[in-house]
Amino acid sequence: MLVPHHGSRSSSSPSFIGAVNPSWAVASTGLLNPWRLPAQQVRAAYEHADVTWLDTAANGQVRWQRVDTGWQLTRWRQDRRAAWYRQMFKRRPVNLDADR
Repeated sequence: MLVPHHGSRSSSSPSFIGAVNPSWAVASTGLLNPWRLPAQQVRAAYEHADVTWLDTAANGQVRWQRVDTGWQLTRWRQDRRAAWYRQMFKRRPVNLDADR
């Protein structure tokens, strides 16, 4: 499930988590965000309910893909490559004749 409101303190009570009963929880958050989301008690509530926690600040883009053997999870930052902002500093060959 997608964690409501980026995991703010009022987003996910234990009764809500129990009613939804998810296997996975993904919080859409930014690294070092000024609101300090997700709230630690929200993450702890999901973990206490034995829900696997992922957040985009730590894991980057999260993707589930149907494959022949079931489902495949890709955590972009951990499984694929460095964060996008590091990619833009890599040297790429420039073709000055491309527009001519």
